[in-house]
Amino acid sequence: MRAISMGIYMMATELKCRGTEFFLHVLGIVGLVAFAGLRVGLTLDFYRSTLDMAASQYVKIYNQIDYIIN
Repeated sequence: MRAISMGIYMMATELKCRGTEFFLHVLGIVGLVAFAGLRVGLTLDFYRSTLDMAASQYVKIYNQIDYIIN
């Protein structure tokens, strides 16, 4: 366990962000998080629109059956 924690500690100390490089790293991380959020939002919107289409088809079929029966 000590070797793993030392490896993590050494990796953290080797990364030196000074000045502009720090802000570029932060900007990259924010960009990746925003991109992931956009992908999730688009996927959920796609599923919602698919469910809306399925529901509208169900209503049309139900109305046709109701018209035939009555």
